[in-house]
Amino acid sequence: MSSNTLCRLCRSSKLFHTLCTIQPKKEEGTVAFLSCTSCGFVFREPFPTRDTLEIYYQNLWEKVGKSISHEEKASATAHRFLKQLSKYSRPGRFLDVGCGPGLYLQAAHQEGWKTYGVDISPVFRKKEEGIEIFKGTLEEAHFPLGFFDACLMSHTLSHLLNPSETLSEIHRVLDSKGILIVVIPHWLRLGISGLESHWNRLIQEKHLYLFNRETAKRMIEASDFEVFRVETQAEFLTHDQLKRFRIPLEEGPARFVARFSIGPKGLLRKIVGKFFPGPVLVLWARKKTAA
Repeated sequence: MSSNTLCRLCRSSKLFHTLCTIQPKKEEGTVAFLSCTSCGFVFREPFPTRDTLEIYYQNLWEKVGKSISHEEKASATAHRFLKQLSKYSRPGRFLDVGCGPGLYLQAAHQEGWKTYGVDISPVFRKKEEGIEIFKGTLEEAHFPLGFFDACLMSHTLSHLLNPSETLSEIHRVLDSKGILIVVIPHWLRLGISGLESHWNRLIQEKHLYLFNRETAKRMIEASDFEVFRVETQAEFLTHDQLKRFRIPLEEGPARFVARFSIGPKGLLRKIVGKFFPGPVLVLWARKKTAA
């Protein structure tokens, strides 16, 4: 670790705790994940180059674009977010930062939004009327001031080379009543800190930062946003888990269990999620209003 290392969140240069040090097969040199003792933020050192990230995401999106199961899951997730978004905003201009093959954009377009996507390595599966995708960073797109009514960043923030700059640009291009939705992996240390395979996966998947509820909220609010809602779900009694036991979900007691435990509104999932947060955080934010 360089003596000039600064925390990517609080900019402190004080003591850092090294969580892992690995030399991946496909990386040059040693890669480490450091935890800031001042704010608890976890970040990678050193960062990969933009060229490396572009190649990685090009290959990833091409693979994802061919997956029917991923498309179905992404579509269901997008429509759920859009239903929640309808409580705060009518359909207007929708921005997806890190849009990849544009699956969320398709869902938003179906619900009446004028959709725009940004990605350094987008995969254009097909040209659709009403869906525009820019190849590059959000800062390079130069959208007008206050242009968008809503912005989604799904599993994007932990991969950005300059997350604070991108959040500031989102603040600039959002309308004064615009809504920002940030979906990110939840950093959970329990039982995994000593597993080299876990750290190798994070490195290979190009995670540059690891967030918990506090550090995610702090980074977003540092760009003059107000986080007004945070969601997380426990991985508890999901459809897939019940299917392993060959339990038919539409019959008898199993239907009762399914109704009150699984799904976004499952009562047991909500209760358990209060004490055992799930692997994904969803943060809803809006621009801070003047005092």
